[in-house]
Amino acid sequence: MCSHYQAPQDRKSFASHFKVDPTEDMGKYDVWPGYPATFIRKASKGNLHNGTSIQREVLTGLFGLVPRWSTDVMIGRRTYNARTETVASKPSFRDAWKNAQHCIIPADPNATKRSNSLLKRHQATGITSDTPIKTENR
Repeated sequence: MCSHYQAPQDRKSFASHFKVDPTEDMGKYDVWPGYPATFIRKASKGNLHNGTSIQREVLTGLFGLVPRWSTDVMIGRRTYNARTETVASKPSFRDAWKNAQHCIIPADPNATKRSNSLLKRHQATGITSDTPIKTENR
C-alpha cells in the first residue's frame, strides 16, 4: 500500500463490487495518511441488517494504523504500511496481526511519486475496468 491513493466515489460501483452499501459520506477523493477514509471489515458479532446477520460493514476511520497503546492518533501518518518480515514483531503492528484484525481498503488508481534522476513524477496504477481496486490490509 502506498502513502497516497484515490478513494472510490461511485456509490453504485462500490456497492456492486464489494456487496455492501457505502457510508453516506464517501469521504475525500485524495487520501493520505491521517485523512479520514472508508474501509470494510468483518462485521461485529451480532451486527444485524433487516433482521439478518451481515458479513461485512463499512466504516470511516483515519488512514493508517493507530496501535491500541498510542495516545496520539497522528501516529497513523507513520504506521500505514507494514513489512511482511516484521509485521508480527513490530510493536505498532503485532497485536493487530496476532488478532487477525484485517480490513479492505477500497481504492481507485493508486498514485505514487517516483524519482527519476532529478525529475519527480506521479505514477498511477489501476485496472482497465470500472471496478475499484481491492487492497486487503493484512
